[in-house]
Amino acid sequence: MILHPLFSDHMVLQRGRPIRVFGMGVGKLEIEFLGRHYVQDCPGGDFCAELDAAEAGGPYEMTIRLGDETRVLHDVMIGEVFLAGGQSNMQMKLGEQIPMSEAPEDCPLFRYYTVLRPERGEPYGQEWVVADRKNCYGMSAIAWFFATRMVRTYGVAVGIVSCYQGAAILQSFIRRDLLLSAPEGQCCSRQRARSIVVYPNWNRDGFLYEYMVRQVAPYALRAVLWYQGESNSDYDEAKIFVGLMRLLRDCWREVFRDPTLPFFQVQIAPFRGGDESGPYIRAAQEAAAEELEGVYLVTTGDVGEEHGIHPHRKEEVAERLFRAVRCEIFGEAIRYLGPRMRDFCFGEGEATFCFSGTGGGLTTDGEIDSLYLLDATGRRVRAVCRVEGDTLRATAPELGRVTGAEFGCESFYTMHLFSRDGLPALQFRLPRETSVC
Repeated sequence: MILHPLFSDHMVLQRGRPIRVFGMGVGKLEIEFLGRHYVQDCPGGDFCAELDAAEAGGPYEMTIRLGDETRVLHDVMIGEVFLAGGQSNMQMKLGEQIPMSEAPEDCPLFRYYTVLRPERGEPYGQEWVVADRKNCYGMSAIAWFFATRMVRTYGVAVGIVSCYQGAAILQSFIRRDLLLSAPEGQCCSRQRARSIVVYPNWNRDGFLYEYMVRQVAPYALRAVLWYQGESNSDYDEAKIFVGLMRLLRDCWREVFRDPTLPFFQVQIAPFRGGDESGPYIRAAQEAAAEELEGVYLVTTGDVGEEHGIHPHRKEEVAERLFRAVRCEIFGEAIRYLGPRMRDFCFGEGEATFCFSGTGGGLTTDGEIDSLYLLDATGRRVRAVCRVEGDTLRATAPELGRVTGAEFGCESFYTMHLFSRDGLPALQFRLPRETSVC
């Protein structure tokens, strides 16, 4: 009997979902768990036994027999399981956030599983690790901050399955035949071609899907926490990004046997680099959340670092992911998206923008310097802005009739516009397919 490494001491199983136990072997498979006895014949090769769903609790023992071999798994918990996926910003370790002298408290209800990566460097083998102050530094910072919030708030065990690879393109996480049969799979942009040349070990179509994702399926999950996009940030990739996210969502829902598996997508943060196309991929990520069922957006417009593609304010990112999960999964009346421009009016040398999601009104922490007004000649002038409740009034007297506007549409900018509860406003670009007054 060869059990998948996911099935080890300290594992966390997803509550309220069928429990799938999988591995390889031949013979009569018997599983005892929570007072129930499951029997299944295994003619050879892979097996996958499905156990009844259960409520949160533990620790429990699970006994698995196949032929003459018996395995007993100890300290098994039932709670909430999330897959933390993407590239290097999800991979960034807690040890890069806090010094050893500031070790956090042990969190025995948080367990962490590492999917092996093509690139070397993971501190753990393939087994569940109980989070404590000794081993937490090698864990994803976002995963740590997110999971410990979950434990404190809901009091249940939380399992994080880490499945990320630095510098990975989105196409590598999608099943190859599915990708190549779609129009999005035919695009080979400069950025994608460059990524394949520089990182040929893992940026081939479908490679990380086969090497990492499929290896942990169909383990039951609550949701996917997804932070990726820097390796797809050019104009051509932005044009197909919504389609790629649709393929990723559908592909993973199929392999994890969950037709409603949600994706909580972190928008890439502003930074100066590459071909200055960051605003386009950020806009595409927002569009994916608007157009695709079960895909949600977490914004990072205020945490960027001008010359750093890896912003260090990961605790704030985790907090927004946590708020999003509380809202979209647990149905709590809590906001996680900042102000979004919903209506506008252009005039002579001025414009008015109305926002939703302000939490009681727009606020600023400094002069807004990332809003530009444009006229019919293409002239672009930084506007002087004033906040009035849910409205932002902008003036540029040197312009004539305003015909367009850009907010947060530079590779790097400093965010100064927030909701009443401190969430950053979303970028926008006009004109678009809507009317103006």
